[in-house]
Amino acid sequence: MSVQQCTDCFFITGINSVQIHTKMDATGKKDLVKLQFGEYVALGKVEAELKTYPLIENICVFGSGLHTYLIALIIPNQMHLKTIAKDLGKGDLSFGEMCSDEEITAEAAERVRDFGKNGEKGVGCLLKGGLFGSELPKKIKLCTEEWNPESGLVTAAFKIRRKHIENRYKSVIDSMYSESMQNGPSSM
Repeated sequence: MSVQQCTDCFFITGINSVQIHTKMDATGKKDLVKLQFGEYVALGKVEAELKTYPLIENICVFGSGLHTYLIALIIPNQMHLKTIAKDLGKGDLSFGEMCSDEEITAEAAERVRDFGKNGEKGVGCLLKGGLFGSELPKKIKLCTEEWNPESGLVTAAFKIRRKHIENRYKSVIDSMYSESMQNGPSSM
C-alpha cells in the first residue's frame, strides 16, 4: 500500500481515505506541551497569536503536564500598559510599579485573554486570534527586564530561547503554579 497526500487534506492509502480535521503544522516538538487533562498545546502558536496584541512586546508561554492551564511571561508595551494604569486611576506609577501592581496585572491578563479568545476583527471577518480555552494563559507575569541577545533570553534574530527564559524565571514560574495549588483553581 502506498500513501499519497492530496491537496484537499485527505490521505489516500489505496483502501480508505481519511480526512484530517486539524491543521498540520511543522511547529516541532520543542514547544508542544501536554496539559494535565491531555490537551496538546503548541506554545509557539499561542505566542504568535498573542504577540499581535499591541500590549505585548514579547511573550513566553509555559505549560506543564502537572497543571490544567498555561502561564505567560510578558514584556509589556510601556505606552499600552500606561493606558491600562490610567484606566484604573494609577497613571502616576513607574513602569516597574505598574508591572508589579496586582490590579494592573489582572486587567492586562483579562485583556490578553479577551484578545486571544475573540481575536482581531477585520471588516466582516476574523483576522487573528480565536484560541481555544486551553490555549489561553490563565496567569501572566509582567516583566520589566528587556529580552535582548545580550541578556541571552533571545537569539540574534529575536526568537525566544525558552529554556534560558525558564531558567532565569524559574522561581516566578514555580510561584505562579504553586499559588493555584494553595488556593485551588485560578480565577484569573
